[in-house]
Amino acid sequence: MSTPFRCPACGELIAADVAPGQQVRCGACEAVVTVPAMDTPPMSAPPPGMSYPDGGGPPVQTGLAVAALVCGIAGLVICLPAGIVGVIMGIVALLRANREPQRYGGKGLAIGGICTGGLSLLMVPLMIAILLPSLSRARELSKRLVCASNLSGVGMAMDIYASQSNGEFPPDLQILIDNGDVSYKQFICPSSNAVPGDPINTCYIYIPGQTNLSNSRNVLIYEKPENHTDDGANVLFADGHCTFVEPYSRVEDMVRETKQRIAEESGP
Repeated sequence: MSTPFRCPACGELIAADVAPGQQVRCGACEAVVTVPAMDTPPMSAPPPGMSYPDGGGPPVQTGLAVAALVCGIAGLVICLPAGIVGVIMGIVALLRANREPQRYGGKGLAIGGICTGGLSLLMVPLMIAILLPSLSRARELSKRLVCASNLSGVGMAMDIYASQSNGEFPPDLQILIDNGDVSYKQFICPSSNAVPGDPINTCYIYIPGQTNLSNSRNVLIYEKPENHTDDGANVLFADGHCTFVEPYSRVEDMVRETKQRIAEESGP
């Protein structure tokens, strides 16, 4: 007597009293089946309610392709690294789908991940081109602030000198350095190519012959035009305040007016 086996068509047990290799009819579905050999494991039917696409095989896997598309979109919206991951995952998913189409699917999703991730990489130069001018502008503004701070420090040193010299400002800037009131670094504009140790008049121009009672609009020290590519210049006034004046033509007008007032105060 043969061992009971399951009908390959309906899954019901068949207990036929015939030799292996002979055919019998299933009592449940009337299908004609061959009795398996004793050493062949009985066939099992798929669990009730479970079916496969096209009638056979497990469903294809698309998880990697979906992840590739998600990462590619994230690369466009959030950050570049996600786009790189999307490209890599999309390529792997596409290769899998081409090599084992019965097991892996989602070619379209994989291609979408590659395309969106690649687009995020192409956007990098564009983003740099957009942001670079803004970064350069911010860097220049910070250098202007450092320059103004240096001149304000020089202005304080000049006030100290004037308080000890009957209100007169020094005849030249070197005296302030010799007295230890300021350093050479304070006469170097960060936007220029000058380095500490260069002559103190490399970046700035001093207008001597003034006192702490001179017109508050008088210019004491002003920058040379090349410091900030002719956009303007930091100006230290006789009352000690420092501000950035633009355009540079306005600085030249203020310097000319200052020299005219000094000449008028000196008399014939």
